[in-house]
Amino acid sequence: MIYNDIIENCKNKKAIVYFDFDGVLVDVNYLKVRNYDEYRPIKTTMTIANKLNAAGITIGIISVCSDSIKRQKKLDWLAKHMPYVKEGNAIIIPTKEIIIPNIGKHQLKAYYIKDKITDYGAVYFIEDTLQNLKDMSKELPSVIGIHVSSLIE
Repeated sequence: MIYNDIIENCKNKKAIVYFDFDGVLVDVNYLKVRNYDEYRPIKTTMTIANKLNAAGITIGIISVCSDSIKRQKKLDWLAKHMPYVKEGNAIIIPTKEIIIPNIGKHQLKAYYIKDKITDYGAVYFIEDTLQNLKDMSKELPSVIGIHVSSLIE
């Protein structure tokens, strides 16, 4: 399994694994559920995050949303389902409230973590959007991008 490879690669290194939120940690079936309190955790990725955390690897969250209200709802969900994620490692970007010149929507995640990863010997990024993975690889080549489907047995 890929998470075993991550654990092995991170031995004797300070490491962090960033997980995307929507579609990676939570089932975001927008047709049926509109309240973050009701979002169902995706068992496979939640189990992997728990195992990585138990192995001493720092878990981070990197996600975007439209506004501060949704940002807080995501943070509340994380506090309930992943209390081991430290506040500084949960990066939720409200895109309607933060505008950064010359930074596209898919580049925001790389922009926000670039200064946070300098102390880590290994950095992983688990994402469900291919464009985000491509942009992360382009902007931060040292970050190892993994599509969420690679975690499914």
